[in-house]
Amino acid sequence: MDESGPTPLVALESAGQATILSYNVPDPTAYPGRNCIDLPFDASYFTEEVAKAPARAALTGKPMAEILPIVRRSLSGSFADPAWFPLLQPARSTALTAFSGTGGKRPPTKGGTAAKQWNPDTGEVTDTPGVEDDKPGGGGGKPKEDEQAISIAGQLQVGYEPVVITDLWGSEVPAYVPVPEAAEPRLMLVEEYRLSTYLGSFGAGRVVQTMTLLPGEKTTISVKTYTQSTSTQAQASSILDSFSQESATAFESAVQSEQSDQSTYAKSFEYNAEVSASASWGFGSVDVSGGVAGSTNSSREEFAKNISSATEKHSASASSKREVQVNTSSEVTTTAGEETSITREIANINLSAPLNFVFRQMNQEFITVLHLVDVRVAFFNNYAESKRERTLPELQALLDEVMVPDDEKKREVKAEILHALKTMVDWRGEPVTDFVRQRSYPERDGSVTRVWQVNRDKYTDYVDPVTGAAFRVPGVIMSVQKNVMRTEGIVVEALQGLAPALDRYNVALQDEALQERRAANAAADLANRREELAQQIVSSGDATMADAYVTVFAPGGAAPGDPAGPAPAG
Repeated sequence: MDESGPTPLVALESAGQATILSYNVPDPTAYPGRNCIDLPFDASYFTEEVAKAPARAALTGKPMAEILPIVRRSLSGSFADPAWFPLLQPARSTALTAFSGTGGKRPPTKGGTAAKQWNPDTGEVTDTPGVEDDKPGGGGGKPKEDEQAISIAGQLQVGYEPVVITDLWGSEVPAYVPVPEAAEPRLMLVEEYRLSTYLGSFGAGRVVQTMTLLPGEKTTISVKTYTQSTSTQAQASSILDSFSQESATAFESAVQSEQSDQSTYAKSFEYNAEVSASASWGFGSVDVSGGVAGSTNSSREEFAKNISSATEKHSASASSKREVQVNTSSEVTTTAGEETSITREIANINLSAPLNFVFRQMNQEFITVLHLVDVRVAFFNNYAESKRERTLPELQALLDEVMVPDDEKKREVKAEILHALKTMVDWRGEPVTDFVRQRSYPERDGSVTRVWQVNRDKYTDYVDPVTGAAFRVPGVIMSVQKNVMRTEGIVVEALQGLAPALDRYNVALQDEALQERRAANAAADLANRREELAQQIVSSGDATMADAYVTVFAPGGAAPGDPAGPAPAG
């Protein structure tokens, strides 16, 4: 029979190692985004075929009577006709129905102002899209579907076309993008970034409440956090520690507001007219008169500054909504809603001094790292149909597709692009030469194929100069920012008042009471020690010690050997 007993279903490994807690583990989510950088190569580098604008149906400036039937047919058939809606391909059943009411959001236009409505029939210019019906007497009382069609038609009339883009939350967001004015062929670097967050220092922040209890006083306190209502919770969410759809939208709005060239940034909506595209965080141009390496590094620095500024504004706005209240009350009440309330009873047991409580809200520091993890090369001429995006090993194939048959120009472009990627600078301003590398692959005929590709083994270390914590992220770090946000945690400190609250007579009474307590404690200690001595004598069996104990401690002077004492007189 096995004396060890049955084998347990779950057991700890005898030679296993304990888990080590680390502060260097990032939050589970790292948010991806992309930045597009134009390269300064003019139209003479590209073929006439790729420089042409695609054949699109022009609806800008057409009468509403001509546009409305097209929109209504598309809505009724749940199909976005590619001839009229090229940015909604591949066709989806919800492509147009998503544009309800006034439609999706509109990217910024040139000058930052909204487009005006132009009615070619009357020549009038209004601030909102027209709602004229193509039927005589049209106007009020239109059903919801008709209002939707009129809204979409009004945007088409003034030069905007619908598109569905992917936001940071991963949702399909309907939007309107301006119709390109002309084809402008260009090569671009499409850089993939991640925004990773690490936990930094954690400590006490602002004082949210102070209270004083007099000697012997009791009270009940309640602590209420900022999650007491749904609307407040949505405003207090942040991509740093509580990612939600509201926080994702707020962050993207902050990123958009940081763009210095709004008209150029609006082109990113046309370029990213795909459901599968990553969130667009930037769309910058370079100085044609400058070198490619210097211009691309300057554009990256501007992009990193915009993301850092947007993150700072976003976190500051969310942190300001995180209010914690510490209230004094004499009873506990129940309220409806999403309120979180904790009640406690506290007392001042001191009889001669007040007790002061200081409540402080805890703050969490977040270290946000923006790092470049991948890069691709793309061709784009302002129209989504022209988009060609290739990996770095496919660079030569892309140049053969879009450039004129001039080997010298192709070598020039390829050399400039590779030089720009090999001479980028990180957040410290130091050069990074190993972000891309050349790999050699032997072929069957004995030749060797050499291709350039992104170095997937590239990692960058960051050491916090304050705490010494070290973080390692893939790719190249472009910016590091610290943001401090409020939490719902509370820390309390108790401070005893220095001035006594008793006169000399009451102080003397307390001294006497203290001496009485000390005498009682001393007597109890002696009794315990005598009991311990008796137990030792009994355990040892020493008769001499037992007689001595009885002589000293027996009541009424009992004789040795007679624990009950002398016999009573008869």
